[in-house]
Amino acid sequence: MLSVLLPERVADFKAYYQLPRPPKELDVSSYTISDYLKGTRVTSGGGARMVVGPKSAQTPMQQQCEIVNAAMSRFESSLFDIRGIVQADLFDNELDAADELNKKGFSRGAGAIAGVVLEGHLATICKNHSLSIAKKKPSPRTSPTIGMS
Repeated sequence: MLSVLLPERVADFKAYYQLPRPPKELDVSSYTISDYLKGTRVTSGGGARMVVGPKSAQTPMQQQCEIVNAAMSRFESSLFDIRGIVQADLFDNELDAADELNKKGFSRGAGAIAGVVLEGHLATICKNHSLSIAKKKPSPRTSPTIGMS
């Protein structure tokens, strides 16, 4: 998944787990998740002072989590883009059909189709902006609307 959504970050992601070459000296900047899983620790002063240890793996793990979160965001964004393209294509086809009906003298049918397309587009915009629309029931004195008999 990562190689498809964020190919430029794959090498970074892998390096947080294990460096391509073993470092000359193990310190906080070269400690990886692999070192953590192996239980690797570096001490000084006869073991009295911890130079690097399990806590040193927190930053690489956080960085990997951020890369995964970025990939998830990219995935959701891609789905949103695909949904928008498909919906726009569908709306274009419907409007082409309405235009054809109008040219042949079926203006009410063309208007009905165009109205449905407009309503669908406005509903999408409201959803994208987290707006809710309450549907009003027509009063008995008004004529029925589309879909109501």
